[in-house]
Amino acid sequence: MNTMVKRVSAPAAVAVSAGVAAEVFGHRAFSRLVRRDVQTMFAQAPPAPGRAAAVSEEMLAVLPEPARRYLRHAGVVGRPLVRTVTWAPSLWCGRATCTGRGTATC
Repeated sequence: MNTMVKRVSAPAAVAVSAGVAAEVFGHRAFSRLVRRDVQTMFAQAPPAPGRAAAVSEEMLAVLPEPARRYLRHAGVVGRPLVRTVTWAPSLWCGRATCTGRGTATC
């Protein structure tokens, strides 16, 4: 029995170690890909004008009526266009809400 445990425990330890290593390296590779994609998107974004363009009624005209009503009620007409959004969802809750300051919090 003791010999059998020794025979099984060594390969099991190797398998667990390989799984942990694959998880760590996979996470790092994914993070690198995401970082590269974000940098590419920011590089392709048009340069910020000296004065940011503002949302106008003409821009809302192409939207369905419920969307126009909502955006007018939210007070976006006359405000600068949003160029970027920072997303920071919490791992501890299943929702994220915008604080209006460029970040999302739970």
